[in-house]
Amino acid sequence: MNHIYSRHDPAPLSGNRHAPAPGINHSKRMRISLFSKGIVKTIRLLFALNYAIGGLNYFVHLYKLPPATPQADAFYAALINTGYLFALVKAIEIGAGFLLIFNRAVPLALVILCPISVNILLFNTFLWPGGAPIGIFVMASNMYLLTAYARYYTPLLSLKTTSV
Repeated sequence: MNHIYSRHDPAPLSGNRHAPAPGINHSKRMRISLFSKGIVKTIRLLFALNYAIGGLNYFVHLYKLPPATPQADAFYAALINTGYLFALVKAIEIGAGFLLIFNRAVPLALVILCPISVNILLFNTFLWPGGAPIGIFVMASNMYLLTAYARYYTPLLSLKTTSV
């Protein structure tokens, strides 16, 4: 039988409140979950745009950064004065941000951005306290997405391996 509900199904007559309702295809029931595709995609895109735009801003100056504390300015100056480090970090942010935007190598991009996310959280918490919500958003988004893509990391986390 192709229909979902038949007159031989005793559920509606028995008063069972857990019985399937007529007319609903229960094999394809939509379940809202913390890791549904729509939620993961939205957080991935917000996280990616944060990195892509933030990285591009270093090279193109899309927006002006708000004033920072003297400690934050000193840290920022130290990174820039290395001559390469801050530009490298920003280039990595752009590359990983675009990987996330275009849904390519997402697990790799998330792992690459993890140390940068930790640094953003610590910088915004201790050196620039007004930016703490940004740091929390970045770190929470990275952890959420790492959890959502956890199945891709299980081979990397195996304790015992065999040689090739």
